[in-house]
Amino acid sequence: MESGEEALVRAIEQAGEVIDEYSDLLKVAPIAKYVVGAYRWIRTWRIKTFIRALNTAADDLSAEDREKLDKYLSSKPGLEILADFADAAVRSRSPTAIAALALLYADMKDQRYSKDFKAAAAHALEGISEDVVEAFLLLISNEQSIPHVPGTPYPVMVLQDSVVASSALLSG
Repeated sequence: MESGEEALVRAIEQAGEVIDEYSDLLKVAPIAKYVVGAYRWIRTWRIKTFIRALNTAADDLSAEDREKLDKYLSSKPGLEILADFADAAVRSRSPTAIAALALLYADMKDQRYSKDFKAAAAHALEGISEDVVEAFLLLISNEQSIPHVPGTPYPVMVLQDSVVASSALLSG
């Protein structure tokens, strides 16, 4: 049985093979080879980033937990969820978000994060750019001056013009 990493790389290669079948497109639009090449390169880079981050997260597990992770990765539910996380990673434009997805997936026993939180976080990270991640980190570093919305399951902050104006960090 192939490893999760091998299966993901194989899936990316298969997607690339499908693209290769459009040779007529390449004849009609010579620029298409650059588009296809860029598309394949970025998807491969993103999936490799996800795999490296997942390996790093797995390296921090105890031997017992690593064995459980390996069994989980070999199970149908584990593979389905892994495919969803990998798909989200491939669509992400942020290396930080890709690493966060790997960390969330590696928490297979939901010790650090609940399933609901992981699902919400994975959804929130889809398509996010590194600029948005940096902006969020800037805002969270100034969290004490940002009002929270009461009654929400997760801390939700509302950034108001008055908060921005009163903060040298945010208005600068």
